[in-house]
Amino acid sequence: MTAKRRSFFRVLGPALLLLVGGLVLSPATSVAYPEIAHIDGYLSTSGSCLMLRQHDGRVVALRGAIRGLADGDHVRLEGRFAPDPGCGAPGFDVNLVQTLWGDDNHRSTYFDHLNGESFQRYAERAGRFDQPRDYDRDRDYQLQERTDRYGRYVYQGPHRWVTLVGRLHEAGGACPTLHTSYTVLALDGDLGDYQAGDSVRVSGFLYDRDPNAPCGGPTVVVRSIRGR
Repeated sequence: MTAKRRSFFRVLGPALLLLVGGLVLSPATSVAYPEIAHIDGYLSTSGSCLMLRQHDGRVVALRGAIRGLADGDHVRLEGRFAPDPGCGAPGFDVNLVQTLWGDDNHRSTYFDHLNGESFQRYAERAGRFDQPRDYDRDRDYQLQERTDRYGRYVYQGPHRWVTLVGRLHEAGGACPTLHTSYTVLALDGDLGDYQAGDSVRVSGFLYDRDPNAPCGGPTVVVRSIRGR
């Protein structure tokens, strides 16, 4: 190779490396493709928002493939972090429900995507899509009184439909309570044959700001209950 050609490559080579490096390391390129992330924690509802509190205490608002998830679930999710969807917390776009844990210590599962079944199929089998539609709930609500289990008190104030998973507790002379992974709520209504210690899934109307509630605090007026 002649001295003139070697000199040409000494000048051109570094310039090409700088150009390629700039394309690879461009901030715009990395921002355009956010990384897949995994989060694990407990679900709760806040108005129309489904929130997940991670084990380190951080809270995110979920959107995306969340149909079939319920208040109180302990889950592991795959997706991407996103802007706040209007819920007062960072957003998380769910691509995949990986695990629905059966305990607090990640030792047992209700659902695991590694078994080959989709979460939507599991949720259908488990009856997680059996909840009435919004207008059905409103219609049924208008047809029945909001009385307590003794028929003496009509609940008042803001209310919303909830589905909760937890364990029943009962104390003499007091309303039974449902202990979930993140809160304790009083229950008012027919619990069927379920007793203290049973793990159940409860659906009903939550009244959390009725100052005269007979149970003395936030209360779920039970519409349906079944074992877990």
